[in-house]
Amino acid sequence: PTAEIRWNPMLEKNIVYGELPILASFDQVFDAISDHESLYKYVKDVKTSVIESQTDPNHLILRVHQQHSFSFLSLNIFMRLRVHQDRKKGYVEIEMIDGDMKWYRARWQL
Repeated sequence: PTAEIRWNPMLEKNIVYGELPILASFDQVFDAISDHESLYKYVKDVKTSVIESQTDPNHLILRVHQQHSFSFLSLNIFMRLRVHQDRKKGYVEIEMIDGDMKWYRARWQL
């Protein structure tokens, strides 16, 4: 696995890029990353993720609660996320609508 931080001049932000080889079929991986209500099983800090609304199989709004802990401190983060996914093209895109972070966007590309 690799990860690096790169400056994105279009967004004027540092972006984390990562790559992780997985020994599983395309369908198995896509099923895992698009099972949004099971996110807590794969992401350590996620406590809950609930689909708030879904207009079709490729577009949904997700409500997520994360809890980050360090020593005796604990920080709760709540976000509403817009999710667009496309199995044919092999991606899941996520963008924060509102929440406790200043900015959040993610893209999983298979």
